[in-house]
Amino acid sequence: MGVACPRANSIACDRVGLAVWLEKPAKRLTASIARRKVRMRSPGESVAGKGTGWEGFLQPAGLKEAPFNIRPDAGPDRWIGRKPVYAVVRIAAYYRDGRRAAITLRVSLAPGWG
Repeated sequence: MGVACPRANSIACDRVGLAVWLEKPAKRLTASIARRKVRMRSPGESVAGKGTGWEGFLQPAGLKEAPFNIRPDAGPDRWIGRKPVYAVVRIAAYYRDGRRAAITLRVSLAPGWG
């Protein structure tokens, strides 16, 4: 999970990216960050095989307020991650055979994406 603004170390766009890699391909994956739904998609073969790599974005994310409450490091919109920030992430994978697997984790936010 990382800040996904076009400008390096900027939090001005208030956008977070979430990437998930699975051992087995899923037909659908749902995710939430701090109880806020993130629309996930599988970009296909370019990311570890169809159905195993998933990504989604949350915007507005609440970087300067709840749930992240980031305190910029230098200037009003710059954060390089000096003070760690975490959020609860819930992920559920749905498989073609009808099985479902879910997990809830406390995940650190990286100051960059990609």
